[in-house]
Amino acid sequence: MVSVVSHAETVQPKKVSSITTPGKTSEAAIVAELRTLIAKIPETRKAIENALKTQGKTSKWHNYSVDDFLNYFNQWLVYNISYDDPKKYVLQFDELVNTGGGDYLFNNNVFSSWFKAWVSGLHSSQSCRLSDF
Repeated sequence: MVSVVSHAETVQPKKVSSITTPGKTSEAAIVAELRTLIAKIPETRKAIENALKTQGKTSKWHNYSVDDFLNYFNQWLVYNISYDDPKKYVLQFDELVNTGGGDYLFNNNVFSSWFKAWVSGLHSSQSCRLSDF
């Protein structure tokens, strides 16, 4: 199980005010914020790359790039929960964060702060809850 380490200084992503960035329909504003954080803070990119490198050949995450990782969050944000696979993205992400590299990533101050804001945006963008199933 992943535990989020609190740090004295946290990077707080901007609140999600809309799903898309003006002029960009393919990337959610909150995902664009992570892209910006990755560009500004090289340790965050390194943590993502390391988490992805630790994935075995049978993992969904095997051979994923940082761009693939960002696209994953764009897709999850607009995923229409279905009876067939209501926990699709949750289980895939769980697989990633419960590895050695994933644990390090999730305990990364910048990523974990961003992820909290992303989850808030996810809940506001989906019309139904997993508990509905």
